[in-house]
Parts: sequence; structure tokens; C-alpha cells
Amino acid sequence: MFTGIVSDLGVLASVKPARGLKRLRISSRYPARGIALGASILCDGICMTAVAKGGGSKGGWFEVEAGAETLQGTTVAQWKVGKRINLERALRLGDELGGHLVTGHVDGVAKVIARDNLGDMARFRLRAPRALARFIAAKGSVTLDGISLTVNDLPVVVQDFDDSSASHDFIDAMRASITLHVVSWPVNKTAEQALAANVARAVVIIPAHFGRDIARGINSPVQLLVDASDANTAKLISGYATQITTAYNRQTAGAAQAGPVQTAVRLWYNPGLSSKKFYGPGVFVLGISMFPPLLAALAMAKEGEHKTILQVYVSSISAHEFLLGKIIAFMAVALAECFVMCLLLFTYFGLRFAGDPTPFLIATILYAFCVASFGTMVGATIPNQAASMQAVALGGFLLVFLLSGLMFPIENIPAGLRWISNFIWGRYYIEIVRDALLQGGGWPAVWFKVLIVGVIGTTFYGIAWRGMRKMQVKA
Repeated sequence: MFTGIVSDLGVLASVKPARGLKRLRISSRYPARGIALGASILCDGICMTAVAKGGGSKGGWFEVEAGAETLQGTTVAQWKVGKRINLERALRLGDELGGHLVTGHVDGVAKVIARDNLGDMARFRLRAPRALARFIAAKGSVTLDGISLTVNDLPVVVQDFDDSSASHDFIDAMRASITLHVVSWPVNKTAEQALAANVARAVVIIPAHFGRDIARGINSPVQLLVDASDANTAKLISGYATQITTAYNRQTAGAAQAGPVQTAVRLWYNPGLSSKKFYGPGVFVLGISMFPPLLAALAMAKEGEHKTILQVYVSSISAHEFLLGKIIAFMAVALAECFVMCLLLFTYFGLRFAGDPTPFLIATILYAFCVASFGTMVGATIPNQAASMQAVALGGFLLVFLLSGLMFPIENIPAGLRWISNFIWGRYYIEIVRDALLQGGGWPAVWFKVLIVGVIGTTFYGIAWRGMRKMQVKA
């Protein structure tokens, strides 16, 4: 496994045929003694095996062999002596995962159709094979020549207070970008509402008299409000918007004149562009989603596994009383964990309540009920500690971790799996926590999500009660 973070730039020293294969010698700065024969090395995104190694006056080298499948499915067949090759050593357990997990098994070859220089970075437009393109998600990760890169298709709202031909031309320049996707938004609603509702990651505000100022040669500032909850995305949007404005100025005013349109960028929710403020709520929700349901499931499964549940059957305790007693106990565990995690959020992650905290407080109580009910339901349904623990690990951890928006946005999940996220309780709670700590939208923005968390928790409780409602022995 690799990460897509290039650690050396090698040079192809020689290409020789060998038993129907191609034997490639690559010069690099890797010490020959540090390369074990049989070790995997990522060469321009292709996982290849070192079959020979050595050193010389210009540094070390190693040799790899490319078979028929590699020659047909990659660009290796076109490699010429002197080509520079991105290199990365195999990932070890405990190494930093700076990019994303990369296997080195090439899925296809893309064609570069355009390159735009954006100051200290560049944007590439590529055409991927049709069979592969449908699996590439916006803001998802893709490996190109061994480099971990991010696919961009970011939604923005444009508020045009001028409605002139000049403002329409500027909006068309925004629409022409494959990076920024212009979405519709009612003119009677504010830019803040668009960001709070997660409709867009940025809002472009074109002022009144924009067209008149452009015609007179007067500078006209266009305001860009960026949701900086995710620091990396905010930087990308700011860079792309500035580049689009520069291109528009070059087209309207000419290269020799200073551009009349200026982009004034304002960062909302996270002005310091701190990544901690984006990941902090996710860590908070993930911790609460794991431990309380696991403890509840183990406690309930142990009752059935050791047959101590029979003592409850012959008692006067009803199913409601028994289940509520279990759930309230583990709700207390969840709320205690919430308190500790909140201290971590307010100290290490540097977060504060951005608005009305009551949606967060009520949602936290409901979420504690939800996860405790989930664990109790699993333990009541599966009276085996090992099996119930695996079920909670799947539902309480894996699904919340992958399908709740913790790792990547919901819209980037493949369509075949995206519908599952509608039933993942952690998805709604993460959005509530991020709103409370970053956006401050309050009840108008999250009331429906709070309601869904309560409904899902009630459903878990109902399933558990349905399985145990006949436990009462009548005299």
C-alpha cells in the first residue's frame, strides 16, 4: 500500500527486453542497501517489484520488470530513457498517511486536455475512460502518475444585484469553470442562509452598478463569501475564483491594463483556516458512536449468553422497564463521554458555540438515546457477545465512519451506496454538531435533523421492545 505522496524523483536509466518483458533500470536517491529485493516501489503510480539493485557515482539504482498486462494497461510502453519518474516506497504500519490509500493497481489512462496555472498551484483538466469516469467523485481522491490529487466540482451561489450584461458575462465565466458549479438560490434569501443550509460552499455577490462601473473603467469589487469549515476546500475555492476573475479581466480589459473586477474574499465559520475545526466535530461524533452502543450490546448479550435473563423473565419487570433501565444507564455513559469530548473540542480543537446551543444540547440527549438503543437492540437480538460486538462495529463504527460525511461529503459517495447514508444516524448528528460549533444556523437549519435522530432512536427502541415484549410470565 502507498499514499500518493512522492518521496523521490527517479530517472529512467535504461530499458532492456528480458524474457518477453521489459526490464527497467531507474536511478534514484534511495540508498541501495535500503531496498530489499522483492520490495514494492510505486513508479508513476504503478506498483512494481525490485528485482535488482546497485549503486554508482551518481547514486543508487534499482531494476523492475514490466509484463504484458502492465505494458498494455499503463504508459510504461511509451517510457523513454531519461524520463523522470515519481517514486514512493511502500507504506509501513505506523507511517503517516498524508494522501490517501493507493494500491498501485492502475485502473486506466487519462488524457490531459488543459492546464491552468493558479499562482503557486495548477489545475489540470483530464479526460478519463468512460468506464472509469462514473466512479470518479467530486472532491474525491484520485492518483495520477503516483500523486494523490483531489477532484473538484464545488457548488457556489451567485447573487446578482446588478442584472446587467456585464454581470451576466461574469456569471457565464463562473459557469464555464469545471471546478465551480453554479447552483440556483432564491433572490429573497441571504448568502448566509445558503451557506448554513449547505447548498453551496461559497457565495459570489455582484454589487449594484457593476456594469456601469465596468463601462466607466472604475474598479468594481465582487465579494466572495467562502465556507471555511474545511480549510483545504476554502483555499481551493478562493484560488479558483481569483483565477476566474483574472481571466475575465484579461478578456474584457486586455492584458496591458489592470483588471476592473477585484475579488474580495471573506472566510466564514473558520477565518483561520484551521483543519482542526473541521475534523473536531467528526472525532466527537465518532467517539460517541462507538463506545456506548458497544457497552450496551455486550451487557445485553451477556444476559442472554449466561442465561441470567431468565431471572428477569420470572420477575414482575415489564419489557419497557427492563429496556429503559438499560438504555438510561448507557445514556449516562454517553453523556459523560460527551462532557469529556466537549472539553477536548473547546481546548485542543479551539471550538466554541457559534449560535444557539439548544439544538446541540437536545440533539446530544437524543443521540445518546439513539446509540444506547442501538446497542441494546443488537444485544437483545443477538445473545452472543462476540457476534453482537461485530454487529455494533459494523453499524456503530464502520457505517458512521464511511457513510456519514465524516471522511468525505455525502454527495461524493457512489450513487449505489449513497441512499444508505439516509439511514445512518451519525450523518445527521455530525451536521448538527458542525452547525452548532461552526455555522450557527440554529433551529431553522437543523430542526429536521434533530427530529430524524429522535425517530431513528425510537425505531431502535421499538425493535428491541418488539423482541422482548413477551418476556413477562403471567401468573
